[in-house]
Order: sequence, then C-alpha cells, then structure tokens
Amino acid sequence: MLTAAIHSCRTSLDLLACDLVRLNNKSAKGVHFPFAENAEELDGQIKRKHFDRATPDVVELLRSFKPFKGGNLLLRAMHDIDVATKHDTILQISVFPP
Repeated sequence: MLTAAIHSCRTSLDLLACDLVRLNNKSAKGVHFPFAENAEELDGQIKRKHFDRATPDVVELLRSFKPFKGGNLLLRAMHDIDVATKHDTILQISVFPP
C-alpha cells in the first residue's frame, strides 16, 4: 500500500510538469518531472524530460527544489523508492470493488 502511495505522489509530479508546460502553450508530449544524479546533470535532465518547454521562471523554481541526489533528500527518496518498487514489486490493482 505504501508503494502505491509513493507511486501516486511521484506520478503527480509528472502530471504537474505536463500542466506547467501546457500553461506555456507547449506540447506536453514526453514531459516528465526531471530528476538527476547530481546538480551538474540537472540541466541535461530538464532538457531530456522536456521540462524546458515551461516558462523560464517555472524552470528556475524547479531548480530550487534540487531534485537530485544530495539536494532535496525527501523528494529524491520518493523518486528512488518509486523506481525501485516499480521494477521489483508487482502492484495489485483491482478493477472491481472487493
């Protein structure tokens, strides 16, 4: 259950990233909330995840969140746990109520 909650929080960051790009009248195709291994790689991830389609002030705000190892520990931990559980755990999803 905890892994599903973490995944939902991580997914909400991607949805937010898409909305912020759409607010700049750009395509949200391929947009994801960028995470990097370190501060030096953040700008590259912003481009690879197409977050650079957002306005410059929004990109600066993202940089202030420090979404990289050694930056924002809680934000990065959520991402790392999501990636680890996504590849190591099968999440049960019920289409019908029990």
